[in-house]
Amino acid sequence: METFGRGGQASRGQLLASLASEPNQSRSDLVARLGLGPATVSTQVRRLIEMGVLREGPAQILGSGRPRVPLEVVPDAGHVVGVGLNHGQATVAVVGLDGAPREVSAIEVPTESPAELSKVLGGHVNRLLKRNSAAAWWGLSVAISGVISADATRVTISVVHGWRDVALAGLLTADSGLETYLVNDIAALAYRELFRPGAENPADFMLVSLGYGVGMAVVRDHHILGGQQGASTEIGHVSVDPLGPLCPCGNTGCLQVLVGLGELMESIRRNTGQGAASASHLAELAAGAPRAGAIIDRAGYWLGRAVGGACTMTGLSTVLLTGQSLPLWPGLQSSFQAGLAGTSPTMAVPPMVQVREWDASAEALGAASLMIARRVSL
Repeated sequence: METFGRGGQASRGQLLASLASEPNQSRSDLVARLGLGPATVSTQVRRLIEMGVLREGPAQILGSGRPRVPLEVVPDAGHVVGVGLNHGQATVAVVGLDGAPREVSAIEVPTESPAELSKVLGGHVNRLLKRNSAAAWWGLSVAISGVISADATRVTISVVHGWRDVALAGLLTADSGLETYLVNDIAALAYRELFRPGAENPADFMLVSLGYGVGMAVVRDHHILGGQQGASTEIGHVSVDPLGPLCPCGNTGCLQVLVGLGELMESIRRNTGQGAASASHLAELAAGAPRAGAIIDRAGYWLGRAVGGACTMTGLSTVLLTGQSLPLWPGLQSSFQAGLAGTSPTMAVPPMVQVREWDASAEALGAASLMIARRVSL
């Protein structure tokens, strides 16, 4: 398996992200938090200081030992633009090196046509650059549901958007004026969770995101695992019900067609005659209409079985649940737990689910963080 963030150079991104989420750590603090060797931390911190993205604070005398020297990120040493792309809409975040958003905006984009999407999104980003031409712009990173090529420039396949082999990064580089890289949306969310300020940040976990797509990221020792040639952990396209409906990927009974937000909306509309425009509205329908509630209940069961199987295979017991469909969680939870227990009976530590708050900027901020890590690791 490949990883996001392994290796001596790549550890610079991890160091910077760790300091962004928890400022004023010392070198020894970073060694303990990230599990890196003292020599690696010292070497990479020195390089980050030389690059102008870290600085040392005043030394602190805490006893007879060596002084403790806190480190902090220089937030305006660089700026990146992160984008989270969803159905017909893009969330755009301008982010400093401390990971904090300077500006967040939402724009409508034509996701049916990659070329038209690039013109609209690239033009918006280009206008942001011109408004602050004095800033050091490091690049543009776009989070997309689907499989991203190993060089982070092409969408190999996106079932959600109906794309195959789209050279989107090149289009956006030309239209925005910024070097552009693509990232799987769930990897972006996982990277954000690794270093989310004010949250318990486990070193090992499985992130499951529910929305129009159903995605999963596997994190070991602060590193996001990915497949060969850019393949992502596509739990949404694992067939859990061989007799289930046809999925756009060509398979039958995929988790996507049983749990995906768009598919749930359509299933409830078809079975009850009632339409819903959002996950919150769908949750209201499920709470008040038995037939709608039964569809949500069944979705929770299949989701639980899939997650339980994944936990058993990976040995991971911490599951972080997030995504646009979180309003449905109260209706999914009971049957989810039943499905989870049915496929993880041999685990020494039973899987525990922690719900992580989601907002429209989550994928954009994660994409921006990954761009920062990429640039400091070059």
